Amino acid sequence: MVKTLTMPKNRYAVIMIAKGMREGVNAFINGLDYHDNIVDFYLVGGPDDQEYVEEAKKIQDLKVNLIFVDINKLIEKYPAPGKRGGWHVRFFRYKVAETIGRNYEAVLIVDADMLCVNNFMKYFKVAHDTGFLVLPNNSWGSSIEKVQDIGIEFLKGASSPPFHNMPLFIDCNKYEGFLHKVFEWGKVEDWGDMVQVSRTIFREKLLDSVFPLPNNLWVVSSWYYDLIKPAMAHGKKYFVQAEERIFTIHRRWWMPTVCTKFVGDIKEADNLVRGKNNARLFFDEYKRMNTSHKIKIPFDLKYDG
Repeated sequence: MVKTLTMPKNRYAVIMIAKGMREGVNAFINGLDYHDNIVDFYLVGGPDDQEYVEEAKKIQDLKVNLIFVDINKLIEKYPAPGKRGGWHVRFFRYKVAETIGRNYEAVLIVDADMLCVNNFMKYFKVAHDTGFLVLPNNSWGSSIEKVQDIGIEFLKGASSPPFHNMPLFIDCNKYEGFLHKVFEWGKVEDWGDMVQVSRTIFREKLLDSVFPLPNNLWVVSSWYYDLIKPAMAHGKKYFVQAEERIFTIHRRWWMPTVCTKFVGDIKEADNLVRGKNNARLFFDEYKRMNTSHKIKIPFDLKYDG
């Protein structure tokens, strides 16, 4: 039996692994708090991350219960010969979920380059009450039918799986075996966890257990197709795409080089207008969540796009 890392405070937990992306980590935690998501937050990382957690926990009214997990202890306890830092960041999230999950009704696995821009507590409840794997579709990926016809062997990169790997809401008590197999297959095959999540869904015949979320409201892969607008409700800022409120935004939009690169790759005039608008909104929200909410960190980056 896997031992739990700590005693839970809340019904739901979030798991994130950090690797030098403090602006992303901090913005996500502040976003959780700002939008009233009441969760235990497991930040997996090294000494700098532990120091960050200890300082942040001193904030009295922080709604998010921060818990530090030492990634070096995980590496020692669950060896993966030949795997390095990038692999650890991707796959140890599933091992932590397997480890702590039995103490929570549902767990959320996220990347460190995501923005939380909404309250999504009900999706924990959906995962727990229905037993579905709740995760976004991949707008660039293959169809389920194609995978069923051809097989999972062609699922090799981020543009091929039909599902995104996160945000992933999961009742770990039901899917402990699934989490274990994602981790173990990750040690055997040389593909990232986005591929392994989809491969494992097909291997374990779990298609009927997947509740797909709309990508444009959770990952925003096609972020330049629709104009994203800021709005206010109950004194709080949120974002709307195609008249629907966005929940999370994915990518390192706090980095001016990332904003410039992706805007620079847009060729169509109409898309360029929307893309510039959206990149500007994303960058500004990262800045706001790092400098104007409860956990404030230095943010000297500037984007002039």
